Amino acid sequence: MPLQISRLLWVIIVLLFPFDLAPDMGYFTCVIMCVFVVSYFSMELISTDLENPFGQHNHSIDLNDLFSRV
Repeated sequence: MPLQISRLLWVIIVLLFPFDLAPDMGYFTCVIMCVFVVSYFSMELISTDLENPFGQHNHSIDLNDLFSRV
């Protein structure tokens, strides 16, 4: 998988954003960043799975089974 500019920018934001939040939020920054990172990368994973729904993964749509029923 090639490295895309948008993913690189999100990694940079994830690494630098806590330094901006820390003076105002203190230790609550860890909680905010955990929620932020988990939600973003979960949406990223879901979007890459939806981009190719007919792949060879366990959760992909099985076309052979679908067409054998028709």
